Amino acid sequence: MRRRFILAILIALAFSPVHIFPTTAQERDSDYGRPSSAVQFEGVARPRVQRGTQTPSEGPMVQPYEVYFAEEYARIENLAGDGTPEFETEFMVVEVKQGIFALEVGDNGTFIVNPAGEAPIQFVDLPGTIDPPFVVPLPKYVRNAAGNICTNMCALPLNAAVQVKPGDIVIAQANALCLWCLLHGTRSEVGTTTELGGQGAATPPAGYVAKPDSGLLLVTVQLANVDDPDSFSWVQAWESAASSAATQSTSGELSSAMAWAFFNPPSGCH
Repeated sequence: MRRRFILAILIALAFSPVHIFPTTAQERDSDYGRPSSAVQFEGVARPRVQRGTQTPSEGPMVQPYEVYFAEEYARIENLAGDGTPEFETEFMVVEVKQGIFALEVGDNGTFIVNPAGEAPIQFVDLPGTIDPPFVVPLPKYVRNAAGNICTNMCALPLNAAVQVKPGDIVIAQANALCLWCLLHGTRSEVGTTTELGGQGAATPPAGYVAKPDSGLLLVTVQLANVDDPDSFSWVQAWESAASSAATQSTSGELSSAMAWAFFNPPSGCH
């Protein structure tokens, strides 16, 4: 199983970055559609299919999507309390295009992060409280098998959370459990005194431009159904969550609050 996963990684990375990660033009927030109010996708718009589907001569079919996070602490959650996934997921490669995110890894799956500029990957704590702070930076970084701070193709330990930034690429095994949470849009990473001798978290790459309090992921997925882009598990789960949220709303609530509670104060990453 591990050998097949490594082979899949190599196939994905064999593509030219221009093809597997097509350039995304800056667009208005409304272009991404209405963000969800459902707990699993709170503040996240429906994943949008992108051009650039690649069919290699040998290997899997991959399809890119843009996933827009409309507000601070917007999140995609696939971590159930009993350790089971809320929904099954495909093998995917995720590039952070905009915003600073927390990626929390559950107790199942393999995650590899290739950080932009070979920057260290900082651990964070997500307390899950109703009051701030919703995220606490920790003075430690992901390390490699030799015990050194990892800066290239870094395997994440399970049951941990890290900070990822624009340009970072995350490779996730199919059915891996995780939570994505937008920490900041235009602001820099959470700073802290670190094991790097007081050096803070890495600065986003030159030319990085973000919209206030919003984030964007470019998710390239190995689809089982190559003829149906809407078969992507995040699309299916988003639709299901949106339907459930609408069902739970009364007609009176809908007429007086069509914003889907989108403007309520953020509740953190959990």
